[in-house]
Amino acid sequence: AIDRASLVKQVLAGYGSLTNAHILGPSQALPPELNKYEYNPEKAKQLLKDAGWDTNRVVKIQLIPGLRDRDTTSTIIQGQLGAVGMRVELNPVQAGPLQENLRNGTFDFTLYGGGSYALDPESTSGTTMCDFAAPKGGNQSRYCNQEVDALYLKARAIVDQSERAKVYQQIAKITNEEVPYIWLYVPAPIWAYSDKLQNFKPHGDFVSGFWNAAEWSLRQ
Repeated sequence: AIDRASLVKQVLAGYGSLTNAHILGPSQALPPELNKYEYNPEKAKQLLKDAGWDTNRVVKIQLIPGLRDRDTTSTIIQGQLGAVGMRVELNPVQAGPLQENLRNGTFDFTLYGGGSYALDPESTSGTTMCDFAAPKGGNQSRYCNQEVDALYLKARAIVDQSERAKVYQQIAKITNEEVPYIWLYVPAPIWAYSDKLQNFKPHGDFVSGFWNAAEWSLRQ
């Protein structure tokens, strides 16, 4: 029901990429045959009908307003879900209430993001494994699959990177099929700076722009 490719094009001006599984990278940890969940509103309508969806039910998307691209994204998603028969309201909240709702499970949808999950697949374990299910940890969807847990533990014990990648590919296939989260996109980090600033090295994480600030200097 969500046109994610259009979100990248319209909201991010093309500076982003789609992801289809809980393993976000590196590329060798992702199998090529993942379901891409391409935009198909007619199929979405049929799936809702088959599931017995109550078209009078109202669901809410909670989000922290004013954060980069998310205000626009949430409005577009609201319209796209509405087009297939879901009555959606936006619920802008501050960080405190949002975290409380996540801990208590008192939410329908939450639009949020962050984290350097593409650096190493192990970093996604904290948002996926059973022991990290909220409120104990960062697994906000409360997803739990013992096979996935076992694969994460197996990968931790492997030193060879190519062998590790094969295990993470198995995790990617399972989470791609079971969809514990609806992944939208990965924004490309864009940095703007004056040519007077010397030794600035762009970082792949939005929140780590000052990682080498001790090396900076200003040219007159």
